[in-house]
Amino acid sequence: MITLTTRGGGNIGEAVSKKVKHAGKEVQRATVRGMQKAAMRGVGIVTDAIGSASPFPAEDTGRLKGSVGFEKYPDGGAVKVDAPHAPFMEHGTRAHMPPLRPLVAWAVRKFGVPESEAYGIAIGLRKKIAAEGIEPRHFMKNSIPEIERQMMIEIHKEIGKLK
Repeated sequence: MITLTTRGGGNIGEAVSKKVKHAGKEVQRATVRGMQKAAMRGVGIVTDAIGSASPFPAEDTGRLKGSVGFEKYPDGGAVKVDAPHAPFMEHGTRAHMPPLRPLVAWAVRKFGVPESEAYGIAIGLRKKIAAEGIEPRHFMKNSIPEIERQMMIEIHKEIGKLK
């Protein structure tokens, strides 16, 4: 699982929490609501980033995109990607020998070829992964600037609602 948090002690919301620590309770609550809303928006941001990741989109079966979710906390929120393969797609892998069967299935889906032809494609891909590993997609890391931007917008809106 990979998590980006917009909460008080989190990787995105920590600086904001420090700034409003001495503000009034209403401002603090408005700030938390803004952080929670930014995390909710982060689900769409991360989902879009998965589909546009480089060097190749980090999508095949839709399980990665389908595993993006939001969690609300008393001091903010978090965007979570809990597909089992999420960390490997985000951070990449070092060189290793992957199992052949999933690569054959991938080649059938990707290229629409019969399994006999997909086997040759899978062998080539397996050799590449064994030599080079899998390149990171950084869909979460690349989402941080936009989530931070959305957090500031949402906090500003929430504070603007105060009387």
